[in-house]
Amino acid sequence: MSAVTFDIRPTRAYTGLILHRIFVSPLSLVLYALLLGPLVLHAMLTEDYSTLFTIASLIAFGVHAERKFIEKKLMRDDEPVLSRSNLGCYVTFDIVRRIHGRGHVTLSKLLVAAASTPRGEFILRQLGRDKKQFLTACKGGVSSKDSVLDFMQYAVESATELGERRIDANAILFSFFKKEGVFRTFLNECDVSIEDVRTILKWESFHKEVSHKEWILHPHRLVRAFGSFGRSWVQGYTNDLDLITNNISGQVVWDGEHRGVLIHDEQLKLAVQVLSRASQRNILAIGKVGAGKRTMVQNVCYMLRKHELEKGLPLSRHLVLKTEELLSGYKEPDQIFLKALKKGEESGKVVLIIENISILLRAADANLRNVLTKFLQSKNVSIFGIVAPEDYHTYVKSDPVLDGLMEKIYLDDTSDDETMAVLMMEYFSLHEKYKAFVTYHAFKSLLALTKRFVGKGAMPGKAVDILRDAIIAARDDHSTYVEDTHMRKAISLKAHMDISEVSGDERQRLLNLEEALKSNIMGQEESIQSLVNTLKRARMDINAGKRPLGTFLFLGPTGVGKTHTAKTLAKEYFGSTDALIRVDMNEYSNEDSVFGIIGDPNPTKASEGFLTKQVQDKPFSLILLDEIEKAHKKVLNLFLQILDEGKLTDSRGITTDFRNTIIIATSNAGALFIRDFIKKNENKSKEEFKEALIDTILQSQIFSPEFVNRFDEIILYYPLSIKNAIKVALVMLEDIVREIADKKGYIVQVEEDVVIEIVKEGYSVEFGAREMRRVILDMIENFLADYLLRNDVKRGDTIFISRKDILKDEKSE
Repeated sequence: MSAVTFDIRPTRAYTGLILHRIFVSPLSLVLYALLLGPLVLHAMLTEDYSTLFTIASLIAFGVHAERKFIEKKLMRDDEPVLSRSNLGCYVTFDIVRRIHGRGHVTLSKLLVAAASTPRGEFILRQLGRDKKQFLTACKGGVSSKDSVLDFMQYAVESATELGERRIDANAILFSFFKKEGVFRTFLNECDVSIEDVRTILKWESFHKEVSHKEWILHPHRLVRAFGSFGRSWVQGYTNDLDLITNNISGQVVWDGEHRGVLIHDEQLKLAVQVLSRASQRNILAIGKVGAGKRTMVQNVCYMLRKHELEKGLPLSRHLVLKTEELLSGYKEPDQIFLKALKKGEESGKVVLIIENISILLRAADANLRNVLTKFLQSKNVSIFGIVAPEDYHTYVKSDPVLDGLMEKIYLDDTSDDETMAVLMMEYFSLHEKYKAFVTYHAFKSLLALTKRFVGKGAMPGKAVDILRDAIIAARDDHSTYVEDTHMRKAISLKAHMDISEVSGDERQRLLNLEEALKSNIMGQEESIQSLVNTLKRARMDINAGKRPLGTFLFLGPTGVGKTHTAKTLAKEYFGSTDALIRVDMNEYSNEDSVFGIIGDPNPTKASEGFLTKQVQDKPFSLILLDEIEKAHKKVLNLFLQILDEGKLTDSRGITTDFRNTIIIATSNAGALFIRDFIKKNENKSKEEFKEALIDTILQSQIFSPEFVNRFDEIILYYPLSIKNAIKVALVMLEDIVREIADKKGYIVQVEEDVVIEIVKEGYSVEFGAREMRRVILDMIENFLADYLLRNDVKRGDTIFISRKDILKDEKSE
């Protein structure tokens, strides 16, 4: 066995480089000019251009032949290597042509060459760096003493790992990145791991494959795109059908040849299978906006045409119905529709695409619907409808005959890999227009944050929209790179919520959140601490998954602050009490009340569910399920799914995302037990108290163990002590005094003995502080009303209120 060596000179790539320099080097161009110059002058004098044309043509042909020879024989990766023992034979032409100097090949030259190629530039741009920044950062990473042969053996292993036949820029850079030292430091500065690098290299291979597709006007492509038209023409003249449709048969073939990514693979195969049947060849594609319904139609038509050509079958025509023109442009649309489809049926196989079939069914009378139903049973006409989930339940499913004649194909969100492939294709296109580079981190943020925070629409559509917005935002910022911050900015606008990185001020606010809540809620330190910990984890994207941000079951007697905690939490976390969705579970106490949550499934009574509609409108919200013990068991079963999976599908087939909500269920269950337990067990710890209460609730079958265990945490609210009741009264008084100062400009000062009287009148062990606000309003506002009537008070004056004043006022009544 021959010893392994490394020499780029006895290789195809090096030979190609020499030939290239001979034919198209600057010196060669000067020689061509010197040769053609006299001929041009002679031609101008003699007006005989034949010799000039001949020589110029020969030179152009020679240069073209040299280029083609190099491309076909010296640059192709699938050509066998000249010598397996010479690792230089594995190096690509792109690398060889960029190794500067005639001297000895060094690691430094290999590094510069790899970073200078288009493939190397793509990889570095994904890291958010250019060639100069990369080489400067890794300047000390290679030495002239390092063995090139050892490195190239390592590069061969890297190329094999990447599925490459040759050593190109990706294998060389990957080999350097796997080394310790400055290269690993460089990756750390870019905030990527070696696994991230592997992903970037996969994307780069995909980019190479897409960018090396056949030339758009290659004769081979033109034949495939248009060669079938002649066979379509024999299907006959169909003027009536052509009036209300657009023929996309040629377009779908053309687009299909140039589409780099196919999504919904299983659904595509099923659709082609359905359209190839002898009968019942109708499809209804059901999916949300952005799921790729129209793209799927085009892909299916392309694959069907390809199948027909391969099998030598009669070709079908693919026609898009001009629905709005049919409905508004004709006096008797049903007659026009009937006549057109009869012509189509007589002419041969037709696939009629109705892009939004709900528009047709919504506006259609019985006659038009009957025409559609009739031709759904035709052997020559296939109906390919597109519909949103909510419209399917309202307009299609309500008609069992119509529904039964179409094969339903559901288009869900694409997988992460499919979405990323679509995003990369879109990026390649947008890069040509905007010259912006989208970094690897930006793509990761786009995928993760769109799934997390953008509820409306489906993948990949909503991610593509955000990518476009982020690229435009980067252009407006005069930024070369589209980074994570641009993605967050675009998603924030789409989601109507700030999801930017946690700033210093916001970080401090989160750290101080516990103190802020405790200043409003008295005597419930444990519950506040649990809530704050959940909010911190959610804001820092720790433990973010498929469930809501936090789910809590608040247990305790009435009037101890459960509802007030929810209101305060909504304001502190989501910025406003408007983010609170309050559901009174007393209204969901019977079996049919599930329809109030998800809507009525009866198509004739189609309605939106209260909760699903609220969350769709306000995806970032706090849901308060007040007195959850009053709800029917079927309603509780709905919440099992929400608590466990973070989503709920309503009666119209629309899935609502609950992952950006905090869910708090309050319950007075066991209130009598709490009162008795405290009286009899004053020395028991709070943990023992909590365990005893939960056991009592489970034994009494108020809640099932499955339901209780779905919550992140069960928080016990303890009865307020007199001391805590006084604190609550002070907080309530401060709110009322502040409101009076803001509205009227009066400064109200309440003596301490008034607070004692308020607690005495408004607090009880049984009802907690529930009555306290009413007592405050009665005492303070009644007193102020009388005081203002009896005295001339102007803005800025101070009004003192003591217990004596209150009692005196009450006696006078």
